[in-house]
Amino acid sequence: MDPRIQELYLLMRHVFSQPPLPIRQFSLGQEDRDLVRKYAEEPSHFDGDSYRSDTLRTGPIAGFRIGSGHGLEQHTMYIIGQPQVPIPMKLYARALQAMADGKSYTVFLFLNPSKRIFPPKGEEVGPKNINGGYCMMCQPNTIVVYREEDSLRVLIHELQHAGCCDNPKKQIEAVEAETEAWAELIYAMLMACSAGLKPEAAWRIQSSWATGQNRRLINEFGVRTPADYAWRYTVGKEGVWRRWGLPLGGAAVTKGSLRLGAPEEKFYRAAGKN
Repeated sequence: MDPRIQELYLLMRHVFSQPPLPIRQFSLGQEDRDLVRKYAEEPSHFDGDSYRSDTLRTGPIAGFRIGSGHGLEQHTMYIIGQPQVPIPMKLYARALQAMADGKSYTVFLFLNPSKRIFPPKGEEVGPKNINGGYCMMCQPNTIVVYREEDSLRVLIHELQHAGCCDNPKKQIEAVEAETEAWAELIYAMLMACSAGLKPEAAWRIQSSWATGQNRRLINEFGVRTPADYAWRYTVGKEGVWRRWGLPLGGAAVTKGSLRLGAPEEKFYRAAGKN
């Protein structure tokens, strides 16, 4: 087994062997509502279609504390909107449990139902096609996830930025490529433990999903270099995996989705649980 896969799988197995972080809903005060509104309405070049503010206008707000708060980190998650499918709160909590490293995070999760899809052929693959979250570097209280689809993988990606894992000496394209390379590897190992899959099988599902997207991005949309916006999240991360020497599954046939994490049901189905 590749040492990176083994190390992350053992880490995630250790996390899953521990009692889960408690999750409790709390009553929102006016300060909470004002904070959510601030993050719904602040300008963002990632969310140019106003998914956050649209979701706030049409949906309820719920607040959750994740963690005991007794000598350990406690996280706050605001969930805005109506879910299309059951919210994977336990998996969000496991991701925080694995990655918090003593920090307390605040997450603003807007359950916008918009999907990540390929644009018409010939158009650029931009933020509205591929992005789903952002945060301020090294600021754990600023994580925003603004689509329901693929929200677990986005949370893992943003936890790295907010947790100060970036190399400031590298260009943003290289930083994002490495962050996404790690995010999808972590996501696959989390799903391996959740579904009861062998780590190699979970990684094959994720890497096949990603390489299938990349073949289409290269061949149909010309995404080949860091100058192409989507490269940093797609083709660039595959280059990181190849540099690491990770085994990659055969390219899966894509049906138009640009979500970066393979759908959770693929892992459960492979384990015979769906």
